[in-house]
Amino acid sequence: MKQELKQQLKDKYKIFSDIHDANISVGDGWYDVIDGGCLLIQEYLDKNTDIAVKVVQIKEKFGEMRFYYDGHGDHYVKEIVEMMEKATNTVCERCGIHCGKKINKVGWLKTMCNTCYDLNLVERAASFKDYANK
Repeated sequence: MKQELKQQLKDKYKIFSDIHDANISVGDGWYDVIDGGCLLIQEYLDKNTDIAVKVVQIKEKFGEMRFYYDGHGDHYVKEIVEMMEKATNTVCERCGIHCGKKINKVGWLKTMCNTCYDLNLVERAASFKDYANK
């Protein structure tokens, strides 16, 4: 995720106050899913001050987002996190459109639309070519 998007999350939501930028390692396309879920969580925490949650890590695994947090999240927080994680099964991690599929990318599952998958192949081929020419 681009630095500016990470910073927007940190500026908007107190639950990001302790997270290091390196611990947010997903594509820009999932920003809206994360933003929407964090808005619901933060609004809930603001009304229920006895519950404390801090984001620890957000990453991609098996083509789906994993959202890890510390604290005393209750059933509502857990449901929002599960909803966000499931939503990423159908949202392109790169551009954010609803694509509804996972692509097996040389042994790795990624949730990408056809256009982003093709762009990714071109970029990978170029990087391999650059590496081979060194």
